[in-house]
Amino acid sequence: MEKLILVRCGSHGNGYRLSEIGKRKMEMITEKLGVFVNGHPIAIFCSPARRARESAQILSLFFKVDYEEHIFLRTDSAGLVENFDKTIELISSRENVGTFIAVTHNCFLSNFPEYFAWKSMKMKLHSKPVDNGQAWVIDPKEKTLIHVK
Repeated sequence: MEKLILVRCGSHGNGYRLSEIGKRKMEMITEKLGVFVNGHPIAIFCSPARRARESAQILSLFFKVDYEEHIFLRTDSAGLVENFDKTIELISSRENVGTFIAVTHNCFLSNFPEYFAWKSMKMKLHSKPVDNGQAWVIDPKEKTLIHVK
């Protein structure tokens, strides 16, 4: 894996659909994330929540790759550590993928970068919560964490 990109879904309105602002932010972050992909094969995963699926669809159209829904990317399903481990297992199972993009929620994004760094890279990375339509880019080879807004 070259990069792990964790995207917080766009802001939503009534019915948990992406708001117009949420759509615009997702379109803007998608273009910015293109720089990190560098032509590597991509896999896009998302929470099954409507706003996460709609956010993943924007990424999917831009990168011309389908997305997959996974319940463990939702923060209200089972415990976070169990969800984090399932996410790492999913990433490890896709050997031919260079860049993983996961669209999820605040609670997941506030904690997963540090967990992933410790569990997979044996190092500490310090993350903080990100706003809707923002992302963390983890580069395991360079051992860096970049906040993309």
